[in-house]
Amino acid sequence: MNCGALLVVTVAAAFLAFWLWQFTVLMGTEDDFFPGRQDKLVWGLAFLLVWPIAPLTFYFFRKRLLVRRNVEKRLAELPGEIAGTS
Repeated sequence: MNCGALLVVTVAAAFLAFWLWQFTVLMGTEDDFFPGRQDKLVWGLAFLLVWPIAPLTFYFFRKRLLVRRNVEKRLAELPGEIAGTS
C-alpha cells in the first residue's frame, strides 16, 4: 500500500470515527436540550442526508449552545442590579 492510499484510509477512518461519535452524542442527548421541538429529528436527518458536513456543524452547534446556557446560568446567579434585572 502506498502512502497516498494509506493517507486516504486514515482520513476516512478518522472521519467515520468522528461521525459515529457525534451521531452517538446526538442520539444520547435529551430532547429538552434542543431549543426547538423537532431539532433532534432535523439533526438526525442532516446526519443521514448531508453526512459530510453534519458532524462538524453539530459539534460547533452543541458547543455554542452549551456555552450560551452556561453564561445564562451564571447571569441568573448574579445579583439583580449586575444582571440587569433591577
